[in-house]
Amino acid sequence: MVELRGFKQKLGNILFHRNIFFPGSPLDEKILEKYFQRLIQYAPQLLQAYPTPLTVFAESLLDKGYQLSIPAISCTAEPLLEYQREIIEAAFGVKAFNWYGAREAGRIATECERHNGMHINLIVYTLKPTIPAMEMQAWELCC
Repeated sequence: MVELRGFKQKLGNILFHRNIFFPGSPLDEKILEKYFQRLIQYAPQLLQAYPTPLTVFAESLLDKGYQLSIPAISCTAEPLLEYQREIIEAAFGVKAFNWYGAREAGRIATECERHNGMHINLIVYTLKPTIPAMEMQAWELCC
């Protein structure tokens, strides 16, 4: 059953969401070449990645003289350092955007086109216990 659910999720991503996922490690030259070829075939409009593996991939592209035309680059899950930003932007020819978030709250803060810090998204969530405070195991999200 798990395999079927995995298959359905993969099929849904391909047909409707158009998401593809690449592991961030290990990253040897054979794997990086495979990622490059898949991205050429797929022609994504957005590449979202962790900065560290994306920097490794971008360095590989630059070393080989490869070019990819991806209109938007979004980095998350770890800080996007300035040297990483420079390498990524050199490889892809577009500005990289940084954002901070969590699975539970989505995008908490995002960078705008000025690339001078992050803007806090003002949607505020409040959690309230749905059972007596002593038990505090079930919570309900309310706005």
